[in-house]
Amino acid sequence: MCCLVPVYIVVLAFEKRVHPIVYPLTLWCFGFSLLALNTLPSNYLIGRDIHMEYYCLKRSLINHHWNIFDPYHAYNGCLSLTILPAIYKYLLGVSSILVFKFYYVLIGAIVPLPTYIFSRRIFHSRKMGFYATLLLIFQFAYIYLGQYQRQLIAFIFFAAAIMILTSSIEESYKKAFFS
Repeated sequence: MCCLVPVYIVVLAFEKRVHPIVYPLTLWCFGFSLLALNTLPSNYLIGRDIHMEYYCLKRSLINHHWNIFDPYHAYNGCLSLTILPAIYKYLLGVSSILVFKFYYVLIGAIVPLPTYIFSRRIFHSRKMGFYATLLLIFQFAYIYLGQYQRQLIAFIFFAAAIMILTSSIEESYKKAFFS
């Protein structure tokens, strides 16, 4: 994968006519593969904060409720660490480690898409928007984002907010999205 990604980028650079769906689909695939590159090689959770985040999820699962005033850790106040993974665990019927290692990475691969949309609007070109988004996903901060579940969810909301702010919809609708 690490060798084929640059080859595919070079092929896209020299291609004259590219279908409009190719750039977003490519960005999603690159985003998923770069996030999965760091989280899926092991059967265990890899990272620093992810262990405390996992602990908060396990406490919610063991207690069968979410205690926002848990005195043991402040991460317990994050819905993306307690309620959201518990819902995924029960709806999908998978282990809680798999939710953190695979399904959050699957969701986190969405981050390049709003970035592509608003960078395409700024540059008025699909190809330049594609390259601008590649600058984001090739950063170490994005590649290691799979180890920080709360930042991953926050980054999705931040990218969506910037996409809405740079859109051409009416101001009243923009205010409605942020209320």
